[in-house]
Amino acid sequence: MSLESIALIGILTLLTIFLGSDLCLLLIGGSALKSTYLEIFNSQVYWVATWRLGFVLFLLFLGAVVINLAPTTRTENYLLKVGLGSLFIYLVLFFVSLVPTIGDFLTERLRADITKSANASVQSNMSLWYKIWMLLLWPRAVTVLVSFWSFLHYAMNPKI
Repeated sequence: MSLESIALIGILTLLTIFLGSDLCLLLIGGSALKSTYLEIFNSQVYWVATWRLGFVLFLLFLGAVVINLAPTTRTENYLLKVGLGSLFIYLVLFFVSLVPTIGDFLTERLRADITKSANASVQSNMSLWYKIWMLLLWPRAVTVLVSFWSFLHYAMNPKI
């Protein structure tokens, strides 16, 4: 098995994490998440999951860049560029959906811990994050699906 094939298997495997999570949330719908998002995302679990997914996404993007720079052995090389481009768009959308939480939520959370009275502002920041996150869920799912399809289609092409 070639190094290119191993890299493609790794990329496709890591892409299933993001494809599965986004499509699962879209199929379940926002109503199930609306009732529990403050309890889930206000906890340590949200922060751990976000940074771990961000790290895995960074590794995935790095692997996609490497496979685009390496010499190719299959036909239809443009699919690698389509996969990398849509993965970059997904990376941007992923981190844009975290922007309200990184700045405002951390500062408000620290104030809440110090004063124990800023709980309402923390919840308003979380609802802002939730709205942005739900708004970006469809574009994220579409871009990760395009990326997955591109890398899979390239992997299934015959070798030159």
